[in-house]
Amino acid sequence: MARGVVKKTASSYLLEVPAEVFENSNVNDGDEFELLPVKDGMFVLLKESNGSANSFKLPSGKSISEAEIILLKKLDSFNFTQRVPGIVNKELNQGERQLLKQLIDKKLVTVFKSPKYKDGVYNINDSVYSLVKKKFEAPKQAQQSEPPKHFNPLQKASTPLEALERYGYVIVSSELDAKEIGAKLEKRIKAGEVMGTRAFDKKFYVAMRSFYLKMGDEVRRALSNGKVQTHSEIAKSLSLDEDACMVCLALMSADGDVIENRKGQYKMV
Repeated sequence: MARGVVKKTASSYLLEVPAEVFENSNVNDGDEFELLPVKDGMFVLLKESNGSANSFKLPSGKSISEAEIILLKKLDSFNFTQRVPGIVNKELNQGERQLLKQLIDKKLVTVFKSPKYKDGVYNINDSVYSLVKKKFEAPKQAQQSEPPKHFNPLQKASTPLEALERYGYVIVSSELDAKEIGAKLEKRIKAGEVMGTRAFDKKFYVAMRSFYLKMGDEVRRALSNGKVQTHSEIAKSLSLDEDACMVCLALMSADGDVIENRKGQYKMV
């Protein structure tokens, strides 16, 4: 591991590192870097290109730097319900808070407020969210098989219990089937690994907790613009199976996270 030395001058600090650190790295004398504090004692150096930090052009015409994308990825790592200023800002250092302010000024991050989130919750703009996922996040290993769009788990499983185990969610119309799931998964239900609720349509909406935590955050993000949307509109915007979306909405409604303004139309609380 190479070591560097920081030297103080009259007006700045200089970082000296061995020459071999930058060999074959396309770094030349006079190149400029952007310094991003990650945490106490840790920094990231981003080489600038053509006078500006490496950046990506968004469809809106705005540009976003790698440093900003790194911060967005960190912001995205918070569960939606924990992405509130009081929690997030404590986890960011001064440099990251400055970057977050820049992103808010550029409207790439907005602060969504509602009766439940009186101080607001940070929401990543859709125009950049896909870039954050595509460029900097490896595909997540799902605990259940990923259902394709417009897919009914019961079409590929012999029982609702098998569908739940295989795909992570199921909508059950029969009370007998619901009781069977409750009996066979009693310990996992008590442990919080399986969640379920009975909605006004008399159907049972059941999901594995791992599925709900993953997909629930996606549904919250889709609703964080404050608009009233149908489950079909939400599912389409997320490329999510409509039944999977309905399960998430039913559980979120039971938790008090969303309300059904009118039949089939949902809004964040």
